[in-house]
Amino acid sequence: KDSAGQFTRLLPPHFSRVIATDVSKAQVDQARIALREHNNVEIKIGGGERLEVEDASLHLVSTCQALHWFQLEQFYSEVSRVLVPGGALAVMGYHMTSPGPSVTHAN
Repeated sequence: KDSAGQFTRLLPPHFSRVIATDVSKAQVDQARIALREHNNVEIKIGGGERLEVEDASLHLVSTCQALHWFQLEQFYSEVSRVLVPGGALAVMGYHMTSPGPSVTHAN
């Protein structure tokens, strides 16, 4: 999740498939325009608590300036479900962020 694909636009050269989501239709529409030249990017309306992908299918889940919007327990559970073993969660923001108090380990 990020504003009109600002972070997402950095990913296509490094990954064979990029799936980006945002809860805002306006942001999704803007990102689709901004990223239209990338054939490996799919942009959907949706939140971080329910990702429409198979179990253990993603190598990276990232969120940029959006963690504070998520239901954290649901988000971390979903990340655990979708990441491949050894996959990574990258949380970026303008301020220091830390895992929720109930998170005791990373995948």
